[in-house]
Amino acid sequence: MPHTLSRFRAREILDSRGNPTLAVTCELADGSRHEAQIPSGASTGSREACELRDR
Repeated sequence: MPHTLSRFRAREILDSRGNPTLAVTCELADGSRHEAQIPSGASTGSREACELRDR
């Protein structure tokens, strides 16, 4: 069953070390809302996303 995304919002937050990271909220057409925060880890595995930062 496909889902229709009705709203997508990303905002900058600070992780536990004070580094900027993202919080994302997705709202579907059925009215459900889903949120995730993306902290950066101290140790990175070979399959983790590459972190990009402004200088």
